[in-house]
Amino acid sequence: MVDSPRKKIFIIHGKGRIGGEGEEVGGDLDTIASNTFYGVWCRGLYARDFQRSAVYGQDYEFDFVNYHEGLAHLSKHKGCDLYLPDFPLDAIPDLVGDVEFLAEHDAHLVRIDDHHPWTEAAREQLNSLVERGLLDTFYLEGPMKGEEIPKKQQVCGADIIHREFLLNTPFDNPGLAELRRLAHIQDLHIEFDNLALKLSKLIASGYPKVDMVLRLMEISCFEDIQNILISTGWDKRIKTYERLLSQAVPKLDENLVLLAFYKPVSTSTLDQTAQIQFMKERLGWLRFLLPFTNLIKNDSQRFSYIRWLYALRRNNVIRIVMALAPYRAEHEARINVAGAIEYVVTKVTMDYFFYCYGSFIMTTRNVNDPERWLDLSLLMPFIGKQGDGGHKEAATCKPGDNQLFDADRFGQVKPDNFLAYCQYIAGKVSEFSGLEIKTIKKIGN
Repeated sequence: MVDSPRKKIFIIHGKGRIGGEGEEVGGDLDTIASNTFYGVWCRGLYARDFQRSAVYGQDYEFDFVNYHEGLAHLSKHKGCDLYLPDFPLDAIPDLVGDVEFLAEHDAHLVRIDDHHPWTEAAREQLNSLVERGLLDTFYLEGPMKGEEIPKKQQVCGADIIHREFLLNTPFDNPGLAELRRLAHIQDLHIEFDNLALKLSKLIASGYPKVDMVLRLMEISCFEDIQNILISTGWDKRIKTYERLLSQAVPKLDENLVLLAFYKPVSTSTLDQTAQIQFMKERLGWLRFLLPFTNLIKNDSQRFSYIRWLYALRRNNVIRIVMALAPYRAEHEARINVAGAIEYVVTKVTMDYFFYCYGSFIMTTRNVNDPERWLDLSLLMPFIGKQGDGGHKEAATCKPGDNQLFDADRFGQVKPDNFLAYCQYIAGKVSEFSGLEIKTIKKIGN
């Protein structure tokens, strides 16, 4: 019989409990599905090539890597092969140094598969690691930073792992294919699906991610995935989480701030007469107020009046809502960004949502801006530091890591200085984008 290969370690992004230790933070359906597919492949590989079942803990295992924390802690897996799916390279502070450290401890990085925006420098690093034998292969299937891939051509992490390890193999089945579809539409914000939302809520509830992956690995047909919530009892946990979340989200009202920016009058330099004409053409029904300009003799005041009309029309203003994550008692639900958005959109219209965990982490989403005036994958490194980012429509940064960050004022962001902190962030947005600030004001309670 052929000797069994090295133990495989598949990496889930976020934090999780191992052996009862740790806490469940972060992660999403894409990373869960990606690791499910890796687990199914590993199990099928052992059955096919070694005529035995793969044993969890002996032949394969799941571990965690959280954003910005690096890979060095994976050195504990001496003599193992590591697989890292669905993880943005920029979120690894010292990729080369960490991989070299792993190699010194006989922990070999086999694959990196990712769909987040990447830089040419990151690709060169990966190519160098492959040439040195420190990495076997990598797939970067997102856009280069600052560029864009049409929605229909975009892939998520689960798409890559399913295609490379399960598609057209005996290991695949319609239930796993459906899980891939759910991860795809959820991660890329393509369409609403109730089951995808429920599975995401299960993750947000703090359910152990390893347990979730191991259970999803048992899917053998389409009906299994359709009935997964009831067959596992997850539906009851999700209902409890939804009840606790509904009790917790009103706390968001205490610290909500609206940042409004004028949409640029033009991308080119125009004289004031041309700017006035540009704004007049975008007044919509407010044009009926234009005759009042004849009563204004001062050119500067006339311009200000027309600009005021221009900004009254919702389509001419970009609205960002910032929220401070509230203090959470142990028995209360953790409000993740999806839960926060679901609540706040019932209170105020917005284009973008910036969710602040103090000054430590700011998670951002494009909620309702089809024109995508802000590329969040580029804005986040500007507010935080190089290495922050994500997707054009969903990205994260650590504002406190910016070299120009005023730690004396905002080292601890609390309700009493949150408005000032929002003014600081608004200034960074304006500096990055060229958008002029219209107003910054508290909303909610």
